[in-house]
Amino acid sequence: MKSKQRGTALIIKVLAVFFAVIGIFTVMRLQLKRNELLKEIEALKESYDGNMAVIEELKEDLEAPIDLQYIIRVAREKLGLCMPHEIVFYNDLAD
Repeated sequence: MKSKQRGTALIIKVLAVFFAVIGIFTVMRLQLKRNELLKEIEALKESYDGNMAVIEELKEDLEAPIDLQYIIRVAREKLGLCMPHEIVFYNDLAD
């Protein structure tokens, strides 16, 4: 009878170790996933902030009065036009 109790105790100990190891690996895997998600959240926040800055610039453009200076600025920036008396210099350097 004692050998049966010893066998049962051994099985219980083995199962306890098995579940402890599974628990440790699960916690480690969840921690790694959490770290990945935190990095992704940070990247999304930076992207959001950049997009909000662009939106603010576009709102300012929409709210700007349409006068001669606005028309000239849009013609230069969006259409690449220049005034007839201007000399335009081009280079191949990146901005």
